[in-house]
Amino acid sequence: MSYSQSKVVILKANKSSSKGGGLEKSTRYLAKAFFEKGMQVTVLTSGAKDSWTQEGINYVNVSGKTGVSVWDVKKFDQNCQKWLSK
Repeated sequence: MSYSQSKVVILKANKSSSKGGGLEKSTRYLAKAFFEKGMQVTVLTSGAKDSWTQEGINYVNVSGKTGVSVWDVKKFDQNCQKWLSK
């Protein structure tokens, strides 16, 4: 099966730091694995744009907020939906 035209979008609300915690490491691992299979990978996040970099993986900041309030989560969800509908 050819994955070269496949696109993957991963949602990760808080992109905290370059090292990050367990979820950040898992997100980077999954993104890299999909990319190595030839897929186009985008990670939608609310963290600082330059806090992560991985060759061939597009990180898109869809929200400047990184809080965990209900409003922040709802706004992140709305921004992701808006980005996906483009």
